[in-house]
Amino acid sequence: MLVSVAIGGCGFFFEPKPDLENKKSTTVAGLTVQYPGNWTVEKETEDLDGVEFASLTIESSGNALAMIQVFEPGVGLTPQEVFDTYVEGMKDAAQTELGGVFELSVRSDEAYSRDLLGNSWQGRKAVVEVGLLGEKVPNRLQTLQRDREDQTVILVVQGPVEDWKTIEPGFEAIYDGLSE
Repeated sequence: MLVSVAIGGCGFFFEPKPDLENKKSTTVAGLTVQYPGNWTVEKETEDLDGVEFASLTIESSGNALAMIQVFEPGVGLTPQEVFDTYVEGMKDAAQTELGGVFELSVRSDEAYSRDLLGNSWQGRKAVVEVGLLGEKVPNRLQTLQRDREDQTVILVVQGPVEDWKTIEPGFEAIYDGLSE
């Protein structure tokens, strides 16, 4: 997945308009989410030392990526810890997969919040510059989370800044289509 994110983030794929007329829905850990009809999903679940982890990855055929991760019971991470962990995971996986040809730097990291499921979710947003084979493309990265004792839900969206106007309606469908 990371290789496709890195390559996609460098502008090698055409970004199609999200199909909002034919939305699909799926569930993950008791949450239902709607997403554009022309995007694909992949689910993963595992037990991490007594914490049930469920992940839903939603991708366009171009450069858009959204992830919903659910931890039960909650894991008590701050928005900055979630953001930093996601960025470090991208760096580590890229180093493993691509060696020294991948670069990633973060700029404009700031607090971000949005109302989801009737509450204000907190997170971070930034421009993450992705470089592959000498080409650098700025990507927007947004994380949001709801942290309770029984459950932590993390929502991450990412895509190239140059494609944001095209992919943002797809991300809005995911945000607005999240329900319990």
